[in-house]
Amino acid sequence: MTAPVVGALLLAPAGCATADRSGPAAIHHVVLIKLKDPSDARELISDTRARLSKIREVKELRAGTPIEARRAAADSDFSVELSMWFDSDDAYRRYLENPAHTALVAAWRERIADMRVIDVQESKP
Repeated sequence: MTAPVVGALLLAPAGCATADRSGPAAIHHVVLIKLKDPSDARELISDTRARLSKIREVKELRAGTPIEARRAAADSDFSVELSMWFDSDDAYRRYLENPAHTALVAAWRERIADMRVIDVQESKP
């Protein structure tokens, strides 16, 4: 597995409903995973939901697979996308160290061909 690429973006994703996040700046954590066997995507999504939904720091968890590219700029070179929100940097750090998260990573490490991580700090108006 290659080292994840961690980036910071300044704009919220286009087309998303705006949640009322009036507290501290939130962290949006996105993971794009390319599996060695793409047919394992549903299993990874199911396992992810089962394990990570128990972590109280995860405020929102979404998972899916790429759709057929409808435009040239669309990136579909991944098998599974995982997306979640955290209320703060501290909540995100606790999630990273949570045994449910580390067990998920350990269970899937050998089945992952590549992984990209994008961490976004929400920009307050």
